[in-house]
Amino acid sequence: MKRFGIGLHIAAASIGVSAIALAIVAVGVQKVGGAEFEQLMMQHGASVAAARDMFESSVTVVLLAAVAAAVCTTVFLAASLARWMARPVMRVADAAVQLAAGQYHLRVPESGPREVRSLARSFNQLGAELEQQERLRQEFIENAAHELRTPLTNLQGYLEALRDGVVAPGGDVFRSLLEETERLVRLSASLEALARGEGREPSPRGTDVVPAMNAALDVVRPLLERRSIRTSTHMPDSAVAYVDPDHLAQILSNLMQNAAQYTDPEGKVHVG
Repeated sequence: MKRFGIGLHIAAASIGVSAIALAIVAVGVQKVGGAEFEQLMMQHGASVAAARDMFESSVTVVLLAAVAAAVCTTVFLAASLARWMARPVMRVADAAVQLAAGQYHLRVPESGPREVRSLARSFNQLGAELEQQERLRQEFIENAAHELRTPLTNLQGYLEALRDGVVAPGGDVFRSLLEETERLVRLSASLEALARGEGREPSPRGTDVVPAMNAALDVVRPLLERRSIRTSTHMPDSAVAYVDPDHLAQILSNLMQNAAQYTDPEGKVHVG
């Protein structure tokens, strides 16, 4: 079913009010003014019929002119009011279409009647919330990709070392592969919980840093050897720190990979 615009509704309501007002005025003039006019004309010697004809013809002309003026004025004022009210509403409507297309930064001026200003304010609040959610979504994707990249790179390094014969298959290698796989599983569980809005709290505990450093160094050793980068280590037999083991492994792995990638060929990396 076709719906009419706000301008037509305002114009129709205004014309209806004007028509009722004119009708009341016309009835009052006909009933009260007619009797008074007849009495006045009879006092000056005119007949009742002549006085009534004169009154009705005069009043009819005046009422028709008043109706025409009222209709024109009402239509003009209604159209002006409708434009004033509809302009900010249409701005919000157009902005809503762009917001649905992903332009979450868009805002609309908070102008117009009080109700329209409230609508624009609500729209701007919605846009700000959507923009914040989009920013959090992008950060989540970037963080997830970064967190997944480290264990996957470690697994790739181990497998390439096994393929090239740099590392012999054995218990230590398989143990390291299993640790990286388990870390991937824990990381995926953490990301899933984070996506549900829960998140995994860090679980710090006493952790020996030395084995973690050696494991991170073993992962990048094939890359270091391919680039002819020498390594030297100076570490104690044990160094216990109160940290989250997964976070520690992530940090050490990132440091070792950066060292392997950004050290000049035939350079030297010192770990200690």
